[in-house]
Amino acid sequence: MMSSKCDDEDECAEGRCSVHSSCENFPGSFMCECKDGFRGDGLTCEDVDECLQMSQCHENALCINIPGSYNCSCKVGFSGDGLVRCTDVNECLLENGGCSDNAQCVNSRGSFSCLCPGGFNLVNRTLCRDINECEEQREPCGLNEECKNIDGSYECPCQRGYYRPAANMDCVDVNECDNDPCHVNATCLNTVGSHTCTCFQGFKGNGSRCEDVDECSEADPCHSRALCTNLIGDFLCTCEQGFNGDGFLCVDVDECALSGTICPSFSTCVNSPGTHVCSCLNRTLALNDSCVSPSPLCDPACHARGLCHPSPAGHQCVCDLGFLGDGVTCVCTPGKLKLDSPGFTS
Repeated sequence: MMSSKCDDEDECAEGRCSVHSSCENFPGSFMCECKDGFRGDGLTCEDVDECLQMSQCHENALCINIPGSYNCSCKVGFSGDGLVRCTDVNECLLENGGCSDNAQCVNSRGSFSCLCPGGFNLVNRTLCRDINECEEQREPCGLNEECKNIDGSYECPCQRGYYRPAANMDCVDVNECDNDPCHVNATCLNTVGSHTCTCFQGFKGNGSRCEDVDECSEADPCHSRALCTNLIGDFLCTCEQGFNGDGFLCVDVDECALSGTICPSFSTCVNSPGTHVCSCLNRTLALNDSCVSPSPLCDPACHARGLCHPSPAGHQCVCDLGFLGDGVTCVCTPGKLKLDSPGFTS
């Protein structure tokens, strides 16, 4: 007669339950029970999302579900365990909250903000950038003022050539001529917001610097028979010896018509520009009570009927009595002198 034996089957060892459950074996049976954080019949267990349930974390915390459990983490701007404590973090206590030097850090519940003072705009939430009122505002300054931008504000100083008599007064024109800005030999003319400098007549330059004009070298202002003398800011024209006039017009003095002109009795007075000669009427000149040949120093040489003689302007030619011309060229004057006149030889 044969005997038989039945052994208990361990279902837990065979993995009949879910990995998220606990398995308990019994003779002829077993029991599966889902672990904490899971729910189901034990054979199948699914995660319980505790974050969907009420009041798991602090009101200022975030609930993060994980398999079989959850975590509580304080929100940005708060610190604590996330379950029962999340206190506000004062970000302004550390490096001014990241706000720029010109910004004021203002703490708020769970956050902070950067506030810019007047005259600045907030950029990227932390940077205060100066407002250029001179560009963004329409005519921020008054008449005769110029706009000058400064950090957080602007100023309105007077334009060049203007000044403000008092802090509460408008800008008025500066009379620069009161401060003698021009050269001593220039005139100053005040204009609105500026001035001009003009050199006196007889000077040249930009008015700030004036130098004498040498009229005698730059032009020929005087008569051809006058001497030009340059003066500071002016010039003087003086007729040469033997001429009368104002220097701009010089007329030859006819010495032969003057009572004080005396030639020897054997000679005749011949007027020459600026002087006179005493002609012996034989192509010679009277000198020291005798007749001598004319000087050979005239250049160009004188005409055969011309007399070369010294004068204040140098040696020059003059036509002898009875001839007309400049001394270099001489022509006979009919009727003025006969060829057979005493002392005359043709």
